[in-house]
Amino acid sequence: MSSAPTRLDPRIKRTQHALQEAFEALMHEQGYAATTVSDITARADVNRATFYAHYAGKSELFAQVVARHFADVLDTYGSCRSGRSMADIQALLRAVCVFMAQVHADGRDQPCEMGLHVDRQVHAQLTAWLVTALHSSVQRPNSRVISKELTATLMANSMFAAALRWARSPTLSLDTYLAEVMVFIGAGLEATGYDP
Repeated sequence: MSSAPTRLDPRIKRTQHALQEAFEALMHEQGYAATTVSDITARADVNRATFYAHYAGKSELFAQVVARHFADVLDTYGSCRSGRSMADIQALLRAVCVFMAQVHADGRDQPCEMGLHVDRQVHAQLTAWLVTALHSSVQRPNSRVISKELTATLMANSMFAAALRWARSPTLSLDTYLAEVMVFIGAGLEATGYDP
Protein backbone atom coordinates (compact mmCIF):
# COMPACT_ATOMS: atom_id res chain seq x y z
CA MET A 1 0.00 0.00 0.00
CA SER A 2 1.52 3.41 0.91
CA SER A 3 4.80 2.04 2.30
CA ALA A 4 6.20 1.13 -1.09
CA PRO A 5 9.77 0.04 -1.65
CA THR A 6 12.24 2.69 -2.75
CA ARG A 7 12.62 1.18 -6.23
CA LEU A 8 9.28 0.28 -7.74
CA ASP A 9 8.64 -2.10 -10.59
CA PRO A 10 7.94 0.00 -13.74
CA ARG A 11 4.46 -1.55 -14.07
CA ILE A 12 3.59 -0.50 -10.53
CA LYS A 13 4.88 3.01 -11.21
CA ARG A 14 2.81 3.23 -14.42
CA THR A 15 -0.33 2.03 -12.65
CA GLN A 16 0.11 4.40 -9.73
CA HIS A 17 0.85 7.27 -12.09
CA ALA A 18 -2.30 6.51 -14.10
CA LEU A 19 -4.40 6.41 -10.93
CA GLN A 20 -2.90 9.64 -9.63
CA GLU A 21 -3.41 11.45 -12.94
CA ALA A 22 -7.00 10.23 -13.20
CA PHE A 23 -7.71 11.25 -9.61
CA GLU A 24 -6.24 14.74 -10.05
CA ALA A 25 -8.20 15.34 -13.25
CA LEU A 26 -11.44 14.20 -11.63
CA MET A 27 -10.84 16.31 -8.54
CA HIS A 28 -10.46 19.40 -10.73
CA GLU A 29 -13.61 18.51 -12.67
CA GLN A 30 -15.95 17.45 -9.89
CA GLY A 31 -14.20 17.90 -6.54
CA TYR A 32 -12.87 15.50 -3.93
CA ALA A 33 -16.18 14.50 -2.35
CA ALA A 34 -17.90 13.70 -5.66
CA THR A 35 -15.00 11.63 -6.99
CA THR A 36 -15.43 7.91 -6.37
CA VAL A 37 -13.06 4.99 -6.67
CA SER A 38 -15.18 3.78 -9.60
CA ASP A 39 -14.67 7.13 -11.35
CA ILE A 40 -10.92 6.92 -10.78
CA THR A 41 -10.58 3.35 -12.03
CA ALA A 42 -12.70 4.06 -15.11
CA ARG A 43 -10.61 7.13 -15.99
CA ALA A 44 -7.33 5.27 -15.37
CA ASP A 45 -8.60 2.21 -17.26
CA VAL A 46 -7.87 -0.22 -14.42
CA ASN A 47 -10.19 -2.40 -12.37
CA ARG A 48 -11.16 -1.85 -8.74
CA ALA A 49 -9.04 -4.80 -7.57
CA THR A 50 -5.97 -3.12 -9.07
CA PHE A 51 -6.86 0.14 -7.32
CA TYR A 52 -7.15 -1.65 -3.96
CA ALA A 53 -3.89 -3.51 -4.59
CA HIS A 54 -2.19 -0.10 -4.49
CA TYR A 55 -4.34 2.00 -2.14
CA ALA A 56 -6.58 1.33 0.85
CA GLY A 57 -8.96 4.01 -0.42
CA LYS A 58 -9.37 7.40 -1.99
CA SER A 59 -7.85 9.21 1.00
CA GLU A 60 -4.63 7.20 0.74
CA LEU A 61 -4.37 8.03 -2.96
CA PHE A 62 -4.98 11.69 -2.13
CA ALA A 63 -2.23 11.61 0.51
CA GLN A 64 0.22 10.21 -2.05
CA VAL A 65 -0.70 12.91 -4.58
CA VAL A 66 -0.13 15.63 -1.99
CA ALA A 67 3.13 14.04 -0.89
CA ARG A 68 4.38 14.02 -4.49
CA HIS A 69 3.48 17.66 -5.08
CA PHE A 70 5.04 18.82 -1.82
CA ALA A 71 8.19 16.76 -2.50
CA ASP A 72 8.47 18.75 -5.75
CA VAL A 73 8.30 21.99 -3.73
CA LEU A 74 11.04 20.77 -1.40
CA ASP A 75 13.19 19.71 -4.36
CA THR A 76 12.77 23.16 -5.90
CA TYR A 77 14.15 24.73 -2.72
CA GLY A 78 16.91 22.14 -2.32
CA SER A 79 19.59 24.70 -1.58
CA CYS A 80 18.12 24.92 1.91
CA ARG A 81 19.21 21.35 2.62
CA SER A 82 22.63 22.69 3.45
CA GLY A 83 21.08 25.03 6.00
CA ARG A 84 23.63 27.66 5.01
CA SER A 85 21.71 30.88 5.42
CA MET A 86 18.61 32.45 6.84
CA ALA A 87 17.77 33.51 3.26
CA ASP A 88 17.58 29.82 2.29
CA ILE A 89 15.31 29.09 5.24
CA GLN A 90 13.13 32.07 4.34
CA ALA A 91 12.90 30.82 0.73
CA LEU A 92 11.74 27.45 2.06
CA LEU A 93 9.17 29.10 4.31
CA ARG A 94 7.90 31.17 1.37
CA ALA A 95 7.48 27.97 -0.68
CA VAL A 96 5.56 26.26 2.13
CA CYS A 97 3.28 29.31 2.54
CA VAL A 98 2.53 29.46 -1.18
CA PHE A 99 1.93 25.70 -1.37
CA MET A 100 -0.41 25.71 1.63
CA ALA A 101 -2.29 28.76 0.32
CA GLN A 102 -2.85 27.07 -3.03
CA VAL A 103 -3.97 23.81 -1.47
CA HIS A 104 -6.35 25.55 0.92
CA ALA A 105 -7.74 27.73 -1.87
CA ASP A 106 -8.37 24.61 -3.96
CA GLY A 107 -9.97 22.88 -0.98
CA ARG A 108 -12.38 25.57 0.20
CA ASP A 109 -15.33 23.64 -1.22
CA GLN A 110 -13.98 20.26 -0.13
CA PRO A 111 -14.60 18.42 3.14
CA CYS A 112 -12.30 18.95 6.12
CA GLU A 113 -10.93 15.43 5.60
CA MET A 114 -9.02 16.65 2.57
CA GLY A 115 -7.31 19.47 4.47
CA LEU A 116 -6.21 17.10 7.22
CA HIS A 117 -4.50 14.81 4.71
CA VAL A 118 -2.66 17.76 3.20
CA ASP A 119 -1.60 19.12 6.57
CA ARG A 120 -0.29 15.74 7.76
CA GLN A 121 1.71 15.15 4.58
CA VAL A 122 3.23 18.61 4.50
CA HIS A 123 4.13 18.58 8.18
CA ALA A 124 5.70 15.11 8.04
CA GLN A 125 7.76 15.86 4.92
CA LEU A 126 8.87 19.26 6.20
CA THR A 127 10.05 17.71 9.46
CA ALA A 128 11.96 14.92 7.71
CA TRP A 129 13.47 17.40 5.27
CA LEU A 130 14.70 19.69 8.06
CA VAL A 131 16.16 16.75 10.01
CA THR A 132 18.20 15.95 6.89
CA ALA A 133 19.11 19.63 6.44
CA LEU A 134 20.50 19.89 9.97
CA HIS A 135 22.29 16.53 9.79
CA SER A 136 25.70 18.03 8.95
CA SER A 137 25.32 21.10 11.18
CA VAL A 138 27.53 21.48 14.22
CA GLN A 139 26.58 23.40 17.33
CA ARG A 140 28.66 26.40 18.27
CA PRO A 141 31.03 25.75 21.19
CA ASN A 142 29.54 26.41 24.63
CA SER A 143 25.97 26.04 23.33
CA ARG A 144 23.39 24.27 25.40
CA VAL A 145 23.11 20.67 24.15
CA ILE A 146 19.99 20.14 22.08
CA SER A 147 19.57 17.40 19.51
CA LYS A 148 19.36 18.10 15.80
CA GLU A 149 16.16 16.07 15.63
CA LEU A 150 14.47 18.19 18.29
CA THR A 151 15.72 21.39 16.67
CA ALA A 152 14.40 20.28 13.26
CA THR A 153 11.07 19.21 14.76
CA LEU A 154 10.54 22.51 16.56
CA MET A 155 11.61 24.45 13.48
CA ALA A 156 9.25 22.42 11.27
CA ASN A 157 6.39 22.95 13.73
CA SER A 158 7.00 26.71 13.72
CA MET A 159 7.28 26.92 9.94
CA PHE A 160 4.24 24.72 9.37
CA ALA A 161 2.07 26.63 11.84
CA ALA A 162 3.14 29.96 10.36
CA ALA A 163 2.50 28.79 6.79
CA LEU A 164 -0.90 27.36 7.71
CA ARG A 165 -1.93 30.57 9.47
CA TRP A 166 -0.99 32.71 6.47
CA ALA A 167 -2.56 30.26 4.00
CA ARG A 168 -5.91 30.37 5.79
CA SER A 169 -5.98 34.12 6.33
CA PRO A 170 -3.43 36.13 4.37
CA THR A 171 -4.06 39.50 6.04
CA LEU A 172 -0.47 40.71 5.48
CA SER A 173 1.55 40.62 2.29
CA LEU A 174 3.67 37.49 2.18
CA ASP A 175 6.91 39.50 2.33
CA THR A 176 5.80 41.38 5.45
CA TYR A 177 4.58 38.17 7.07
CA LEU A 178 7.83 36.32 6.30
CA ALA A 179 9.90 39.13 7.79
CA GLU A 180 7.95 38.83 11.05
CA VAL A 181 8.08 35.03 11.20
CA MET A 182 11.79 34.93 10.40
CA VAL A 183 12.52 36.99 13.54
CA PHE A 184 11.10 34.15 15.60
CA ILE A 185 12.72 31.35 13.59
CA GLY A 186 16.07 33.12 13.55
CA ALA A 187 15.98 33.63 17.31
CA GLY A 188 15.11 29.96 17.81
CA LEU A 189 18.00 28.77 15.66
CA GLU A 190 20.37 31.18 17.36
CA ALA A 191 19.32 29.82 20.76
CA THR A 192 20.04 26.22 19.73
CA GLY A 193 23.59 27.07 18.67
CA TYR A 194 23.17 25.60 15.18
CA ASP A 195 24.25 28.04 12.53
CA PRO A 196 21.98 27.97 9.52
